Amino acid sequence: MSSENIGKKKRKLRFSKMIQKAIKKKVQNVKNIPEKKQQKNEGVPKKPVKKINSTEAPSVITPTISSETKKIQKSITEEKKQENFEYMVFKVDSEMYGVKIDYVKEIVNKTELLTVPNLPHFVIGLLEMRKGMIPVINIRERFKIGKGNEGNSIIITHIKGELVGFLVDKVMEIIKVEKEEIMAVPFIFDEKERSYITGIIEFNDDLISILQVENILEEEELTKIENLSKE
Repeated sequence: MSSENIGKKKRKLRFSKMIQKAIKKKVQNVKNIPEKKQQKNEGVPKKPVKKINSTEAPSVITPTISSETKKIQKSITEEKKQENFEYMVFKVDSEMYGVKIDYVKEIVNKTELLTVPNLPHFVIGLLEMRKGMIPVINIRERFKIGKGNEGNSIIITHIKGELVGFLVDKVMEIIKVEKEEIMAVPFIFDEKERSYITGIIEFNDDLISILQVENILEEEELTKIENLSKE
């Protein structure tokens, strides 16, 4: 074998070893990749993974109503209820009056009244009932409507805790009125009348004066009536 051939074989051998060495190094680098990543992640705590049970239903939060909200709702409900009012209508001479039904306890026919000395001029007598002696006021005299036949019916009302009877000509009916139907008191009424007449209602072509029974009597007069009831 010539020296030239021997040189070629040696060069091929060296080239083959270089290729094998390069391939081996490449393979080694590829193997070392996950090992390096693993070394970087060492010492880092893993976050716990919460397992969710697919059978569990999501919780429903029910909103709670505060006590203040309940008070407001109750107030609104009561206010709506007060939009309609019921009045007992009665007649004295040619005048028509209405009293809120809440103030009326009962209605009795006129009967013999007990007269006692020193009665106030507007009290015509005491009505004896199972609840005691009840002072009876002549509405005709109280409102100075004029002379005429004495009334036939007595409406028993309560004024500031005291039972008081109103003698009227005739009890007509009970009517239901909406708030918007109540008109303001005309200017032709004097100051005293305005104290116990709170509004006017037009009903079946009649004008009805709405009475505030608690203001029909003055404090001094009410005190006298209280004393009569206790005697």
